[in-house]
Amino acid sequence: PPVLRVLMPARERAGYRSEAAPLPGARRVLFQNATSAYLQASGSNCAPIFVVCGLTYLAALGIIHLLVPRLEPARLDVEA
Repeated sequence: PPVLRVLMPARERAGYRSEAAPLPGARRVLFQNATSAYLQASGSNCAPIFVVCGLTYLAALGIIHLLVPRLEPARLDVEA
């Protein structure tokens, strides 16, 4: 993708291919279709969807904190 060309040098993105993983796109479509079907069946009750998304966010945040327990600010030695 063009964004990677700007953000990452060629040697660092040498193995990256967006076509190599079509499954995340398929999961996104399945989630959208399931959400749409649920909203139509429930009369547009969004609360359970927000609960699921919020719990997913908290689970991801917990996993990140388990994997990287101590984050420290970057020290930049910039002379004024």
